[in-house]
Amino acid sequence: MQAQMLNGRLKSSLEQPAHGLETKLRVGRLTLINLVVIIVAVIILPARLADWMA
Repeated sequence: MQAQMLNGRLKSSLEQPAHGLETKLRVGRLTLINLVVIIVAVIILPARLADWMA
C-alpha cells in the first residue's frame, strides 16, 4: 500500500520538472526514513520475538 503511494509520488514528481529537485530531495528523505524504519524493525522485532518466546 505504502509502496504504491510512493510510486505515485515518484511519478507525479517526475511529471513536474519545475521544482523537481525539491521533490526529489523530499522523496529521498522519505525513502531514507523508510529504510531506517525497516532496518530497525528487522533488527528489533526478531529480538523481541525471541524474548517473548523464551
